[in-house]
Amino acid sequence: MKEFLYLPILRELTDNKNKINNSIDDLIAALRTGRIRFNRGRFYGKFNAKISLDLKHMGAKWDGKTKSFILGLEKLPVHLRDAVRLTEDRFQKAMEKVDMAMGKILPRDITKNMQLSNIFDKTIFNVDGKIESSMAGITVQQKITPEDRETIRKDYTENMELYIQNWTEKEIIRLRKIMDKRVLEGYRFEGMIEVLQKRYGVSKNKAKFWARQETKLLTSKLKEIRYIKAGVLEYEWRNVIGSPNHPVRPMHAKLNRTIQRWDSPPIVNEKGERKHPGEDFNCRCTASPIVRVYE
Repeated sequence: MKEFLYLPILRELTDNKNKINNSIDDLIAALRTGRIRFNRGRFYGKFNAKISLDLKHMGAKWDGKTKSFILGLEKLPVHLRDAVRLTEDRFQKAMEKVDMAMGKILPRDITKNMQLSNIFDKTIFNVDGKIESSMAGITVQQKITPEDRETIRKDYTENMELYIQNWTEKEIIRLRKIMDKRVLEGYRFEGMIEVLQKRYGVSKNKAKFWARQETKLLTSKLKEIRYIKAGVLEYEWRNVIGSPNHPVRPMHAKLNRTIQRWDSPPIVNEKGERKHPGEDFNCRCTASPIVRVYE
């Protein structure tokens, strides 16, 4: 996501920021780089002692509540007024390029570049190895077939590609709306870069959640296939301890220590959905296999 969604936008922002940073005047340079912004008769941003003194000499008044210097555009010296207008014009054109860059980002291409199929294939191999180790000595094991593996890989890859594609489409719309709003509020390049960094943090957390959730689903599915092939048709549903911040769901709590069958998953939520441990949204429950010995 960082490489294919955020970095192309960041490059546009930083490239345009650097292109207009070519003035020896401290205040004008600060305006052009976005450290200071002028909006509706007010200067906002990061003021050093020299710039603050220059603004006061022009007649600007400090407003401690908004942390800004108040000075109408018509009261600015001609060269500074021209710089403000020129900076605004260049900034608008730069933001148009940024918007065009976002318009060229295709969510479908992002999912292809991520090569999720290979990632899931490796995950299946690693998870299956752990399941095999946990079953050692319990029962006679049978390997999952290449067909089983291909079916699982295909299903999970397609699901994840759909998640990422839908989320990316919405994220681009969110970015455009946020940036448009920040432009109206007088934000400049530094502010836009900060917006992008925050949104990247959100996507990173989302990616971590997806990884956890899909690995749980994958593990549950592999266990189901593995145990059924080995003749282990039942399991005991086991809850985690839970905590005030992450309590066990009531319907899952009722399932704790109950005997369930792999071919008939229990109802796990108010929607009436039937699932095994780990398959419900963010579920942390586990399945403990029950091996029955018949004489």
